[in-house]
Amino acid sequence: MNVPRVILEVQSYRKDVVGDVEEVIYQDGEEVEIFQTDLELAQSYESVKERTNYALLQLYEQKGYDLFKKTCLNMKGNSWFNTSDYSTFKGECAEVFLYVTILEFIEKFNLPWYAFLSLVIPHRDGIEGHTTEIDLVLVSEEMITVFESKSYGGDKTIKDVCSIVRKNGTKDIYGQNALHCESLLKQIADFNINDQRGMKSVLFSFAEGSLDDVRDPQYKKFMPVLTEDNVLQYLTSLTKLKNKYWKSGVVDKVSQLSKMLTAEDHMAYINRNKK
Repeated sequence: MNVPRVILEVQSYRKDVVGDVEEVIYQDGEEVEIFQTDLELAQSYESVKERTNYALLQLYEQKGYDLFKKTCLNMKGNSWFNTSDYSTFKGECAEVFLYVTILEFIEKFNLPWYAFLSLVIPHRDGIEGHTTEIDLVLVSEEMITVFESKSYGGDKTIKDVCSIVRKNGTKDIYGQNALHCESLLKQIADFNINDQRGMKSVLFSFAEGSLDDVRDPQYKKFMPVLTEDNVLQYLTSLTKLKNKYWKSGVVDKVSQLSKMLTAEDHMAYINRNKK
């Protein structure tokens, strides 16, 4: 089993996720730095999602972006353990990688932007207790970007408006994103200056395997597909926007929304009909 050592060292909770590992083989043959997380704090998080989030953010804060990026890329490219939690683990890696990359960009250029990871908000249907969770929202007065982050492995084709087609099925990413955009817009409509023109839908794909976008050009523009190779290009394009579509209070409003509901609220909604 090829397990990059840096990945194991990031996870002080690794036995919960990986199990015992007798031998570690460096993927790239290079020595890597080792850092320690707060083991007691890491183990206090119950879910794989929370522990992965904690460990990766600890790595970023303590060792910087370069080692953080290298670690995430290693995670993306290796199916190095077999567990029912693997998809959750990979999905969180994808979301945290995108989030930290945006934070780095904001800090580097001193931008008045704000990123919100795993934003839980009221569902567009307006029914009390109904929620939806957005992978990541990037907010500025010029543009609000609503990201759908996916970590589907294997060969993938993007078709229709924005659907991911794999050998085991098709996932309508645009439909999911439309729900998120409509739900968010309903909460911040009072801050919108020019209808919905200031909200952009984006798919961020962070996974091994090929990615072939066969959509019509209009759909490629309507909902771009980003990877680690071109996400900075997209962020740079946002810095060139001149028109403001959102009032100055929109950041505070989204920040308030981020504190209203939790992941537990969303899970309660998802599992409402389960016994």
